[in-house]
Amino acid sequence: MLNVFLKKLLITQIIFWFVFSLGVTYLFWAKGDKLSDSARFGGDSWEYQSLGVNISKGFGFQIGGITNFSEYKFSPEASNSKILFYPFSPALVTGGEETLYDHFLKGGEYLFYRTPGYPLFLGSVYKFFGVHPLKVKVIQIYLLAFIAASLPLIARHYWGKLGCLSGFIWAFLFLAFFSPDPTKIITETLITFFLFILVIMLISWEVKASALKSFLLGLLTGLNVLTKGLNVFLPFILLCYLFLKTEKTKRLLTSFLFVSGIALLIITWSVYASSKTSRPITLATQQNTLLLDSNNEDTLSTGGWSPAWRKWDSGNLKYLYNRPEIKQVSPFNKLVKFLVLHYKDLPSLLINKLKRVFRKQFSCFLIVLGLLIYYLWIFILYKFKRKQALTIPYFPAIYFINFLLITLIFYGNYRFILPFMPFFILPVTHFCLLFLIFIFRFLNTQIRYFLLIK
Repeated sequence: MLNVFLKKLLITQIIFWFVFSLGVTYLFWAKGDKLSDSARFGGDSWEYQSLGVNISKGFGFQIGGITNFSEYKFSPEASNSKILFYPFSPALVTGGEETLYDHFLKGGEYLFYRTPGYPLFLGSVYKFFGVHPLKVKVIQIYLLAFIAASLPLIARHYWGKLGCLSGFIWAFLFLAFFSPDPTKIITETLITFFLFILVIMLISWEVKASALKSFLLGLLTGLNVLTKGLNVFLPFILLCYLFLKTEKTKRLLTSFLFVSGIALLIITWSVYASSKTSRPITLATQQNTLLLDSNNEDTLSTGGWSPAWRKWDSGNLKYLYNRPEIKQVSPFNKLVKFLVLHYKDLPSLLINKLKRVFRKQFSCFLIVLGLLIYYLWIFILYKFKRKQALTIPYFPAIYFINFLLITLIFYGNYRFILPFMPFFILPVTHFCLLFLIFIFRFLNTQIRYFLLIK
């Protein structure tokens, strides 16, 4: 019995290190031309980079330039940037006369527009290695390779040897087509990694639930939420899942421990963030602005992020949010008034948001469609009480519900779905492999029957 265990352990190790080595080699080969020791001065990168550097130097969660500009290691052309700066708060819009570079030089300020996960990750790396974006990019390559190396093992857990083959295919698709770009100083790689760690913990809980695992699941869920707000619905979805999967006598305890794990991290961060500002902060200040950017007159046709109403068109009264009688209303009430006013357009708005997600890569739509077909197939098997229905990975469905809610409530963006893609691909890959095997066996049977008649 011990020999069998050691043999399986050895095979597992060989599979892991083989895929890991291939993944690292491939990512360095595919991304090598972008492995510079600098961060982009624009988009979200400048915020994350400045926060990470400031944290590493002991300045706390402050954004903008506090020390010499050169120490932030932005790309060489940063000082010549003509990008206009627009404040995050709609109430502070000044018309965008100031460039981003000029604003950056004014010094740091405590600004909790972003969740803390990725800035703290950057701050930790820079504290240990010095301010070198190249180090971050290399670490992110290794994180993606680690995920890819574990995919065959996860698939093997659900479907045995055939699942391991599905996992190999899955790992290749993930690295080649659906992995975040590790050479960018943005959150996607870290989000994907923490979602992966959450999957491992969830599988461990499913195999043998315990009080400690329930609490750790809560901690990891809280970590995912603090890394990116797009995971905000995971706590509620996972709580429902754990409640349904737990024995009736242990449901309250499991739910309490899970929520406690989440609360420990969220409250700790909230206390720190609130102490630095004049108002209470739970996760970040981004959600209110983002809700309005995601649901306004422009999004009705685009389905995407549309901040024009508070930036370059901040004085335009065609936007409900800019009208004098609405301006002083709370963000939630603004949103309600907009939805009531445009209730007839809501179906097309939601459709446009979904279209926006898949506009960049139609392959993502095919994967999501395949995922829905897979769970339909599982449901049919369950109705007919087939054994295969017992080997169900639930985490892709949990992540899909979260992605769907984020897209419909906020806006459609390819970056929203990308961190979830490796988890959507798993059941689709295995289902396609089973279908090909079925076709092969069917054709083989027909050929034999034909030859027998002859």
